[in-house]
Amino acid sequence: MNNYYTLLHLADSLKGNLQGAEFISAITVRKHLLEIRFLVGNEPRQLMFSTDPAATAVFLSTYRDAPSSNVKSFFSGMNGQRLARIELADRDRLLSLFMNSGEVLLLQCYTSKANAFHVREGVIAESFKRNQLWAGKPAPEPVPAAKPTSLMPRKVGMEALGQILNRPQPSWIDGYGFSLAGEEFLPGVRLKTYSDINEGVRDVFFAHVHDRTFEHRKRSLTDRLTKLHGGLAHMMDQLSAHPAGLDRAATYERYGHLLMSRAHERLPSDQETLAVEDWMKDGESVDIPLKKGAGIPASAEWYFAKAKESRTAVEMAKSRLIETKIRFEEVDKALNVLEPIRFGSELEKWVKANSSVLNRTGFDSGGEDQVKVPYRTMEISGYEIWIGKNAQSNDDMLRLAHKDDLWMHARGSAGSHVIVRMKKRTVRPPMAVLEKVAGIAAWYSKQKGSSLVPVILTQRKYVRKPKGAPAGLVLVDREEVLMVKPEQGG
Repeated sequence: MNNYYTLLHLADSLKGNLQGAEFISAITVRKHLLEIRFLVGNEPRQLMFSTDPAATAVFLSTYRDAPSSNVKSFFSGMNGQRLARIELADRDRLLSLFMNSGEVLLLQCYTSKANAFHVREGVIAESFKRNQLWAGKPAPEPVPAAKPTSLMPRKVGMEALGQILNRPQPSWIDGYGFSLAGEEFLPGVRLKTYSDINEGVRDVFFAHVHDRTFEHRKRSLTDRLTKLHGGLAHMMDQLSAHPAGLDRAATYERYGHLLMSRAHERLPSDQETLAVEDWMKDGESVDIPLKKGAGIPASAEWYFAKAKESRTAVEMAKSRLIETKIRFEEVDKALNVLEPIRFGSELEKWVKANSSVLNRTGFDSGGEDQVKVPYRTMEISGYEIWIGKNAQSNDDMLRLAHKDDLWMHARGSAGSHVIVRMKKRTVRPPMAVLEKVAGIAAWYSKQKGSSLVPVILTQRKYVRKPKGAPAGLVLVDREEVLMVKPEQGG
């Protein structure tokens, strides 16, 4: 799109459309794309200049009003000046728009070094890209190509020069892009032919931008869902280990009963184990570890409690396994449908159909990345959960939370703050939800490897940040404690 001969024909077209035009402004709302605005009589015109190395192009486009935000302006010193003439350098891709003041808007249309300059008396007053490097330096001078062959489009020989100069055939060629060469000089399927060179450059440029946007968006969606797919598969493997948990519970309960059969005995306070005849297993002897500093009855109660905790953990794991399988199947189905999609319209339909899956993976309902927040997010049974990423993230999250939100943190160790968003709810979440969230708080703490972790639960309004305290450090004025097994969220 920035071949010398394409620019040569475009320069002629621009002369007819912009001669005598008043320079209004030059703005950018998208990286690499400069929108140069003119007024011809009472009619606004818009010259687009793409400095993207993958799609360098100059063309007139349909005028549109500038957006109200995220706009950067350039070359305001040229505002109000009138365009006197347009010239393309001899055998070089420097397009000069001369103003009646003698100042120049110079478009350097090289693929890898494309840039725009406001030139005053041969010196760069301002540049579109890397202004600090260019401002105050002499303007680039034309360097005519030494060999005519170097000006020809790729894959096109010199024999096509006459046709390109005198009878251009602007076309969009499959697998090639935009060209003025006829089919006899550049074979290939013509996806579209144009009567106007400017129209062809514009059409192919926007198609290129659309394709790149589509590919980037699809790749982003695929990568995020693939990562989630793998995480859910791993979680299902972990949650499927029910027999081990039940075996532990049975062992703990057996130890409790065996110890109770010897509850009348008194032992030295420093004794660590007790050899017991296992009447539940053919009378074989078993050494049972005792709870440190406790007697036989207290150790028996401790084992009964551990048996109950193990069974509870198994039941929670079964429940989470069902939820995880549902999520895994949703993501698996979404990925299978996403993979063969090749067009933007199909992707839009896919995004709408999978909005609930996307919302749980960091995308908004439109399939775009959500605004980055200083914490992890997830949803559990309809409740939005925030998880701190580090000490500073914990502080930021505390500042953003509502006073009635629920706050959790593993007691007595470093770890992430975890917030349950209440969103004007007046009734606390069910205990099953609180225990699941507490398990996540335990997971994101230094006690992650423990079988049971005490987790503080309180309302955000009872958590305060002492003045001058280091990041992550807080004081809690009122609390309750949940004993939970660490569980990875997801």
